[in-house]
Amino acid sequence: MGHIHTEVHWDAPVERVFDVAVDLTLMPKVMTSVKDVTDLRGAGGEVGSTCRFHSTFLGRTMAGMVQVLEVERPRLFTTLTTYDSGPKVTWTQHFTASSAGTDEVDDVEYELPPGITAALLGPVVRRQLERAMRKSVGPFSELLTMRPPSPGQGRLAPGDGGSMPTTAPSPGAATLHPGEDRPSEAPGDVTERRER
Repeated sequence: MGHIHTEVHWDAPVERVFDVAVDLTLMPKVMTSVKDVTDLRGAGGEVGSTCRFHSTFLGRTMAGMVQVLEVERPRLFTTLTTYDSGPKVTWTQHFTASSAGTDEVDDVEYELPPGITAALLGPVVRRQLERAMRKSVGPFSELLTMRPPSPGQGRLAPGDGGSMPTTAPSPGAATLHPGEDRPSEAPGDVTERRER
């Protein structure tokens, strides 16, 4: 079993960060390797909710299921992702309100089916998970800038009628710097995501 630990700061209230994190329908917008989400059962922010998905890994399409294991609004969200081919990923997200927004700490445990394949693919899987987490920061940050849906609307909408940023990072955007114990200096409101 492997483990990945990351930390990130978002320039948004903890309730907003939590709402975006628990919305399983947003997976394709946040995780670029996820192509679709189907068969959603339950509300994403409820224990026992599930959905099916298709994603790509090393050029191959893989299918699997996400199940919500633990929810403590607005501070904790844990999911178990089980791929039809056997790998499992448990992702626990801890959210803490801070004076400048929200601090998020992620712990990801991943397990491959036993055997020589697991020994050979372990480092590749870790790099792919780290890459997916790194690439999710920008889209997640953009979703935080969108206004929540009106009751019954069911989708996020651009805030204040404006368009979403496409080139410059929005407040709360971050980058993952493997192996660093401290965030590197960055101009403006950009924060850092770091891995341990």
